[in-house]
Amino acid sequence: MRTQPHEIIPNSSTSRRGALNYIYSTRLFEFPSLYSTPNMALIFLFWFLMSAINIALIASTFYQLLCLLDLESDDINPFEASSRINFWVEPEFLLQGLFCILLLVTGHWIMFLLGVPLVCYHVNLYMKRKHLIDVTEVFRNLKVEKKFRLAKLGFYVIFFALVIAKLAVAGFEALAGKDENPLSF
Repeated sequence: MRTQPHEIIPNSSTSRRGALNYIYSTRLFEFPSLYSTPNMALIFLFWFLMSAINIALIASTFYQLLCLLDLESDDINPFEASSRINFWVEPEFLLQGLFCILLLVTGHWIMFLLGVPLVCYHVNLYMKRKHLIDVTEVFRNLKVEKKFRLAKLGFYVIFFALVIAKLAVAGFEALAGKDENPLSF
């Protein structure tokens, strides 16, 4: 007959290690709420939020690239182009930072480490006060700005593919009710 964990009274014949092993083996420390399907739904919602943030980053970068292309073809003047682009620079930096912080907090180390160089570059630009486009030098830096935004767009599209893959896996696991290890995203 098995005794309940609260009935264990350590004495000289029962070692401390044996008592702890018995307590752990009786599943006292299992938390059924952590191992249920609503957690799968939370994982799916997390990846849905990450995909929404990534879509916003892609849209912002694409809009900035279109403004630069319009400026190159003389469809808009330099003041209008720089004001349109500068309006979206800081929100993009904040969203990219939030994206990386969420990856860090949830333990997605590889994706976090892939996103850190861009965040560091954004912080470097912001600290040097070179994150905004100057109206007087916009034509001089046009090719560099276009290449930079095109590279960022490619970076965001690659991240979008990764996030959509994670979203699909989380969706299938949530629908299937797979709850073997829900804490590993």
